[in-house]
Amino acid sequence: MGGIVLGVFAYYAVAANRAKDVPASPEVNAAFAEARRSWISHMDIPVHRLALSSAEEYGSGNYVFVFDVYAWFGVGVGYAAPSCGGGGILRYGGFAGIGDNSDPTYLEEARAQCTRAHGAVRVLAPAP
Repeated sequence: MGGIVLGVFAYYAVAANRAKDVPASPEVNAAFAEARRSWISHMDIPVHRLALSSAEEYGSGNYVFVFDVYAWFGVGVGYAAPSCGGGGILRYGGFAGIGDNSDPTYLEEARAQCTRAHGAVRVLAPAP
């Protein structure tokens, strides 16, 4: 049993180290680094790495980031919208995929809030 648990941890550690962020500008990468730190500090899952999958800008400097979440025992998808509703989990597989759940509602609400507050969206990453 211990070997299985260690195998799961090793599998997700390797997956996290292989994950690549989508190409983005230095400004977007810096904003994502800040949002990443804040998001991780508010989550109650043991996060190993976040890999940026998309970045949207509303107005000027108001971002919504969507990223893959590599925990020590599962992979999911999260979002951070620092100026438009915080952030959360969109999909999370739980322990090795057991108990998978998803809910895109809060991301949709954050995007709508950003649009109302800051104007139209501009997709920054991946490059259109």
